[in-house]
Amino acid sequence: MSGEIAFDHNAYTDAVHCYTLAGTAAREAKAADLWACALVRNAFAALAERNHTAAAHMLELAADIAADGDSELSTRQWVAAVQAETFAGAGNTAGCERALERAEQVIGLPGPVHNGGWLRFDASRLPEERATCYLELGRFDLAEKALAEVPPDGLSVRRAVRQGGGSGQTYGRSSGTWGKSGR
Repeated sequence: MSGEIAFDHNAYTDAVHCYTLAGTAAREAKAADLWACALVRNAFAALAERNHTAAAHMLELAADIAADGDSELSTRQWVAAVQAETFAGAGNTAGCERALERAEQVIGLPGPVHNGGWLRFDASRLPEERATCYLELGRFDLAEKALAEVPPDGLSVRRAVRQGGGSGQTYGRSSGTWGKSGR
């Protein structure tokens, strides 16, 4: 929780410290899914600073660790969704699409796929994940199509208004249409 608060206040160094502590505790407890989630959160801090290389390395490790976790949880698919964002940020459309396909495997998971706490990824997040990637790739037409699948109140708070990499641009909904605007 402390890491999330720090992250939301752009205190990325503090957030990474918290996520690292959580990851260390999860590793020592041999809780693969929790450890992988802590690494994903670390990767978010790298992505917020547009350090796609660091995020990619962290996510590769998270994917390896998640492979040893509970196959009925959505950890693997969440890692893939964040990998897709990382590929999009690096301009790698093909890698992004492959990662999104892996993330979509969440649809076939049986039963509850997350715990509502440290893991909240489920199929309802797929359209906004896809839209985030397409926005990053500059494919506003595809982003709008993906967002059309999201109910108006269905976007996560963090995605409802998205910073454009420090460019002063935001992404938001206006007159029923999603797009990029100056801020």
